[in-house]
Amino acid sequence: MESDLDTLKQIYAPHAIEGISEELLNLLPREKDDKERVERIKELGYPFVKPIIPHLLTWLEDINWPVAGYLLPFFLSIREHIIDDIREILHGDNLVHIYWILEYLLNDPDVPNVAGKFKEELTSLAKQEDEEEVYLVAREILEWLPNS
Repeated sequence: MESDLDTLKQIYAPHAIEGISEELLNLLPREKDDKERVERIKELGYPFVKPIIPHLLTWLEDINWPVAGYLLPFFLSIREHIIDDIREILHGDNLVHIYWILEYLLNDPDVPNVAGKFKEELTSLAKQEDEEEVYLVAREILEWLPNS
């Protein structure tokens, strides 16, 4: 029988969970509809869950997964604190993940100070046409950013 740790290694990659406390590992969603764990994450809040933020952000690779919808309000409430984690995704090569991060975490004219921290990345992404249309969202954000 597969252990819970083996399941986590399959979902999050073995190297990704090394050094994380058992308490935090127990918070990581196991499946696309793991609402119970997300509710616990929200209860404990930030900064308690800071070490697992990169793992939690992987659920935004597909905004259609129910767990992505459960996590989104939490991410929106802490987005100013997870700038480095967002930046790492924007520097990656998963265009679908980048698209959802731009669309749901940064494309908010009411919070330009967050998107403004990514002006360099947005400018770069806006110049590179791609099949996922990341460049279009990047251009849209740059249009409403102050001093663009």
